[in-house]
Amino acid sequence: MGFDMFMQIIKNPETCGSRRKFELMETDKSSKLAKVVVKGFQADDSVKFSFDGKKGLSPYLSQSGNHLKACDYVLLARIDDQNYLIFIEMKSESINKNRVSKQFMSSICFMDYCSSILNRFHDSDLLEKCQKRFVVFYKSPPIPKTTTLLRMTTMGHAHDLPDNPMVVAYTKPVRIRQIL
Repeated sequence: MGFDMFMQIIKNPETCGSRRKFELMETDKSSKLAKVVVKGFQADDSVKFSFDGKKGLSPYLSQSGNHLKACDYVLLARIDDQNYLIFIEMKSESINKNRVSKQFMSSICFMDYCSSILNRFHDSDLLEKCQKRFVVFYKSPPIPKTTTLLRMTTMGHAHDLPDNPMVVAYTKPVRIRQIL
C-alpha cells in the first residue's frame, strides 16, 4: 500500500522482484567494501534507492555543509505487516560515528521531504508510519579459518536513531531480519 506512489516520486528506484534480495554496490572504485547483499525480502513490498554518486540532493541548497552528505542507500520494506525505512552506509574500514550520523540525518531530511510529497499530493502517510533503522556495514578484517558469527553491535539496545546505528562487520550475505 503506497509503495507504487513512493516509486513514482523517487528517481530510479529498484525492487528486489523474485530474487528477494538487494545487492548494494559502492560506487567508489577504491572502496574495500564493494558490495553488500541483503536478502529475505518480501518480493512485492521492497524498494531500494541510492544517494551514492549523486551530486547533490537539491539544486536549491548550497553545496557546502553537512546537509548534503547522505548515506549510501535507503531501503523501504514491509516485513511482517510493518513498514521499515532502513538507512545504510557502507565503509571500507574506519567508522567516524559523527560523520555517519550527519549522513543519516541528511538522508532523514530528504525522506521527510518525500513524506511531505506523499502526504500532500497522494494523501498517504506511508513514510510517517515506517519504523526507522540505521545500519553501517564495514569491511571485516581477515578472519582465522574457524567458524564465525556475524558481528553486529549498537551503542544501545535499538538502532532507530542516526547517532546509534547497528555496526556490522560484513563477511557474507545478511538476512533483513538480522538488521531490523
